[in-house]
Amino acid sequence: MFIIEGLTDNGWSFEARHDSRDNAFWHARAKSDATGRTFRLISQDQQMVCLLTSKGSDCWGMESELVA
Repeated sequence: MFIIEGLTDNGWSFEARHDSRDNAFWHARAKSDATGRTFRLISQDQQMVCLLTSKGSDCWGMESELVA
């Protein structure tokens, strides 16, 4: 499960939820292209996050363990 959130003046706001990463990514990409807004995509397990802007996009895998 992947969650799309859009950046607003008040922070991140829920936009949509998709079962597949590809569907979520292209939905967020289309919304960003159409509106010029910034969106992020977060996997339900919070192991991956993508940031999509009008200038492009990038995704990161998150570490499952943090070392102090």
